[in-house]
Amino acid sequence: MRIIYQRDGGVAYMPGLSRPLRIDTRDLPAAQAARLEQLVTEAGLFSRESAAAPPPGAADIYTYTLRVEVDKRRTTLHLYDPIAAPELQALVDYLEDLRALA
Repeated sequence: MRIIYQRDGGVAYMPGLSRPLRIDTRDLPAAQAARLEQLVTEAGLFSRESAAAPPPGAADIYTYTLRVEVDKRRTTLHLYDPIAAPELQALVDYLEDLRALA
């Protein structure tokens, strides 16, 4: 599985610090790869659609872009804070944890 994750926006947004996180689960330790694959499965990314737009009146919110490739299946999702689906929030939280380790 390959994932490209990017977070943009926020109060003190600096585009230069918003580089995409590129992950190939083959390069992760087995426990991290298994957890990430589990979160992607639980989030049902291949059956979801991107959020149409940020919530009305939203300012300085984070926007998230998830590009996921599993075998020959690919999807791209755009999400905005607040993320209402707990399974999507759990995936984004884990990706942020992996970013902190990189």
